[in-house]
Amino acid sequence: MSRALLAVLAVACLQPAGAGQEQPPVFRTEVAIVRLDVSVLDEHRRPIRGLTPDSFTILVDGIPQPIVAFSPVVVPSPEPPTAPWMREVAPDVRTNLLGEPRLFVIIMDDAVAPADPYVVENAKAIARSVVEHVGPGDLAAVVFTMNRRQSQDLTGDRTKLLQAIDRFDFGLGGPGMAFSKRTIKDTIGLLQEHQRSRTVLILIAGGGGDVSKGLPDPNSAEIEPWEVDALGRASRVGRLPIYYFSYRGLEAPGLVRGVFEWNDTKLRSDRLETLADESGGRAFIHTNAPADYVPAVFEENSAYYLIGYRPTYPLQDGRGRRLQIRVNRPGAVVFPDGQMVWSPKPSSRKPKPPPSPLFQAMVDLLPQSDIPLQVGAAPFAIPRTRRGATAAVAVTLRVRRPAPSEPVLEQVEALGKAFTVNGKEVASIRQTVSVRLVPAAADSEYELLSRLELKPGRYLLRYSVQSRGLDRTGSVYTEVTVPDFGRSPLSFSGLVLSAQPAAKAAPPDALASVMPVMPTTERTLTAMHRAQVFARLYQGGKRALRVVSLEAVLTDAHGNERVIQTNHLTAAQFAGSRAADCVVPLPLGELPPGPYLLTLRANAGNDTAKATVRFAVR
Repeated sequence: MSRALLAVLAVACLQPAGAGQEQPPVFRTEVAIVRLDVSVLDEHRRPIRGLTPDSFTILVDGIPQPIVAFSPVVVPSPEPPTAPWMREVAPDVRTNLLGEPRLFVIIMDDAVAPADPYVVENAKAIARSVVEHVGPGDLAAVVFTMNRRQSQDLTGDRTKLLQAIDRFDFGLGGPGMAFSKRTIKDTIGLLQEHQRSRTVLILIAGGGGDVSKGLPDPNSAEIEPWEVDALGRASRVGRLPIYYFSYRGLEAPGLVRGVFEWNDTKLRSDRLETLADESGGRAFIHTNAPADYVPAVFEENSAYYLIGYRPTYPLQDGRGRRLQIRVNRPGAVVFPDGQMVWSPKPSSRKPKPPPSPLFQAMVDLLPQSDIPLQVGAAPFAIPRTRRGATAAVAVTLRVRRPAPSEPVLEQVEALGKAFTVNGKEVASIRQTVSVRLVPAAADSEYELLSRLELKPGRYLLRYSVQSRGLDRTGSVYTEVTVPDFGRSPLSFSGLVLSAQPAAKAAPPDALASVMPVMPTTERTLTAMHRAQVFARLYQGGKRALRVVSLEAVLTDAHGNERVIQTNHLTAAQFAGSRAADCVVPLPLGELPPGPYLLTLRANAGNDTAKATVRFAVR
């Protein structure tokens, strides 16, 4: 089945046959085991910890189900960083070894937001508070109901999340209702289909009854804007609590704020409140400080239980059954107690050939980690091509696998795709590479090099790798922003770290036309490494070339700064291509163990540019 998924969460890809059926997640075992993600709260909605398998009874249509897997999950409170940059600057290398991170998906309903500065700032305050509470092992996304191109994919990068939130603005009022309905329904459906982790939906909205020009909606009596039954059912099938925050603030009957009419929005807020309650979440309304309740959301989701039971009923008979979860604690509130579990019927249609393993590995919400991977991407300017691309994005993909017991020629296939933020595929590359591996005490590691040519803009990159020898497949996701090098007065390419000794790289000359160094995704170095950071600095536009001052600064884990290089690049060094290379050796032998931030700052008159990269010394 081929369809476009909600772009901010999963790019337009083929889905495997049968995707979209509502059913609980099933563990990967030879015998089917149904997985439940269970919250147990006390009367104050605080998690009850320390329960054991004997504390639970799982009933389906009143019949006990044997519990065969059990794992309590406790998410510790994040330690405050010793320096602000450790939280504000995200690693430039992404990995697929994510474990099971909590996912916080923030839906900001801009489609019906009124032209009221209070509402806009209130919505931003709620979303910013969510980002402030996201932990180092969590991922978050920002989804707009109308202006989807300004949304932000799942990431742990706080800066990108806050930048997306700052793009929130008022929308169409009542005419935007269709956008709201479709986006919220699509997002819930997608999260339910692809759920592998504790997923929390934060809905920041105004109740849905907004109309433009202060006029009441003439069709309000006929509109069911939130489709509560369908949405509630979708959210209850999997563990998807919905927390509804109203951005309207405290209002009294008859009071009009901007384009809101109280009675109409009150009705729709009641519907959203019901949806939140039935999903296992909460609604925070009738308050002028909704952001103050964000910590409660994180507290409720800080401890839960993963439970697997072996079903005593057929999993593919098309029936719905009532799930009940009993806990031997008086007053405990359990979710998803009392909900329906659905067993889809096998399709009578002739099954379509499954997609290739490489393609299958990159269609899920989270990357596949059967092969450990990490990826880095750095854009460099190139002359405009026939397709209009102005940048070559140098991609370095690190593969880790068990060392062989004897020398072997590793055959590996890699597939890379670039998507715009609205899900359109714009570039693709497929490689077949051979790498010679030898026995070793540690795992074997090597890096695959490739390039994608792209126009200025924001892109989602997805790469997958298949090892023929291991018969395993893995995938890894990242993002890249391609600057408009030709127009920006001063801009850096991506920063590239190179080091010796280094893992094998293949094909070794894949990026020779882009940069004079061999890139690596290695970010943990020792005094034995000889490492440097390479960047290219551009003077865009048509103005006369200028002298540029360049400064390289190292910042340690305590915020202490050390200038390790100052330089002046002459106008002559930019002649020809309007670009000059910058190389900064890293003084690893002089650095104590710990994390570091390298910042390059360039200045030419009133124009400035900055680029950063994180690394650690072991």
